[in-house]
Amino acid sequence: MIEKFYAHLSNSSRLSERSIQDIHKIIKSSFKTAVKRKYLSSSPAEEAQAPKVPSKEMMVWDLNETTRFLKASEKHELYIAFELALTTGMRQSEILGLRWKDIDFDEGVLHVRQTLSHDGKKIYQDTKTKSSKRTISLVDRTLDILKDQRKKYKKLKLAAGSDFQDHDLVISTKRGTPINPRNLLRSFYSLMKKAEVPNRNINPKVVKELLGHSDIRVTLDTYSHVLPSVHKETAKKFGSMLFG
Repeated sequence: MIEKFYAHLSNSSRLSERSIQDIHKIIKSSFKTAVKRKYLSSSPAEEAQAPKVPSKEMMVWDLNETTRFLKASEKHELYIAFELALTTGMRQSEILGLRWKDIDFDEGVLHVRQTLSHDGKKIYQDTKTKSSKRTISLVDRTLDILKDQRKKYKKLKLAAGSDFQDHDLVISTKRGTPINPRNLLRSFYSLMKKAEVPNRNINPKVVKELLGHSDIRVTLDTYSHVLPSVHKETAKKFGSMLFG
């Protein structure tokens, strides 16, 4: 019955195989709890087969396309968000939740400690997993741009006066409130057209190929990615390759 249900979802809805797999996990978890509480002697979901998620070839920018995008977007007001994505591998939610107190300019690193919700309305003080809470070394150019951004932040705060909502965010509106993630994505797509680069997600595979990281994982459906902490020596090398 469970397998027939999955087949029904697959044939009569627009759900992807991945979505049906997520439903499968919920069903398995529910029956597991029922067995644990002795409502059932065994779980009928254990042997049920969910649709397999087909592996997709990751389409990513190469170094030339990456530098072209950075060049085309360098005058944009949200440029720092794109540079952080490409040089650190931070997720969009992490970038938009980054605070000034999370950046150590003396050590040249930032700490990922909080995230912004997908609708831009809530700030989460804790990251999703222990591995998400990490320290990332920054390339020199990114540090310099962050220093300039901090000066702009102080001017915005002064100009807004009592209207300014101080969340200590590196990337915010003129009133200090979080940037709507949809606006960032809209700008991203517009800049891709300007840079004449393929319509792909910001992706750190270029870091993997150039620096030898072998365990980068990419999810195309959320245009986000996870990158292990880039140590100072590799950050310096990567900065040289990107910016000369």
